[in-house]
Amino acid sequence: MLDRVAMVIYDRMEYDGVGSKPVWVEGGNSLKQDEARRTARKAIEAMREPIKAMVDASWQKAGETTPDDKGIRQAIRIAWHSMIDAALK
Repeated sequence: MLDRVAMVIYDRMEYDGVGSKPVWVEGGNSLKQDEARRTARKAIEAMREPIKAMVDASWQKAGETTPDDKGIRQAIRIAWHSMIDAALK
């Protein structure tokens, strides 16, 4: 996931070098690719804590009818944290 986000960021970065911007290379370590990965990591980390609307939407998708159950809401948050943590690996 990290490289997927980084690639999108890289594609939108301005290239000020000679010739055309180098093609993204999987696992590449050019300065611009490294910059894109750092930016992607920060963007994904910023999404680590779900907003209330995200938790509510998850609750509704699960088919529950009482969105005030804190235990289920906490489980949704834990699951979301786990997904974001896995994306950052």
